[in-house]
Amino acid sequence: MVNVNALGDPVPSARFMGGREHDILMQGNSVEPDDTDIATALNEGPMLLPAIVSDTGPFQGMSARWIGTEPAPGTGLRSACVSFYLALVTSHCLTLTGHQGSVFVEGPFARNTSYLKMLASATGTAVHAMTSTTGTSEGAALLARMTDGPTEALQEEPTISASKDHAAYARRWSNRVDGH
Repeated sequence: MVNVNALGDPVPSARFMGGREHDILMQGNSVEPDDTDIATALNEGPMLLPAIVSDTGPFQGMSARWIGTEPAPGTGLRSACVSFYLALVTSHCLTLTGHQGSVFVEGPFARNTSYLKMLASATGTAVHAMTSTTGTSEGAALLARMTDGPTEALQEEPTISASKDHAAYARRWSNRVDGH
């Protein structure tokens, strides 16, 4: 897919129903995973493979499945696994567009540390959580103010770095997805 920027130039893009998939998977439960949940997900599984919404996104036609035992709804382990899954699909979309450089996340996912850490690890780049802004319009306005780099306001936003455990999980996930 190609969108057009404010200057009329083509901008490669990819989309998937991340918010919808999150809502389907979390079934209305908002649970913050703790360190044990994250360590369990990273080291022992379970792992969610695409696609929850299989009629759109980069994995169209694929049926979602859990590797290992599906975590119960309302648990921190499920929240960690769902966040990892969404970050890995996001990373795949970024790869499809030829993404380079830092990633800026705004909206609800900017407050999801598990998502941000996995996204940084899967992309191998810094991820900036735009927690002081919400909405695409505000994010676009901030980006439009940029000249040679991020403005001071953007530089104050949390930057999430990669971790080797998260990167290893991302590689295992990609190998499974590639092998179907």
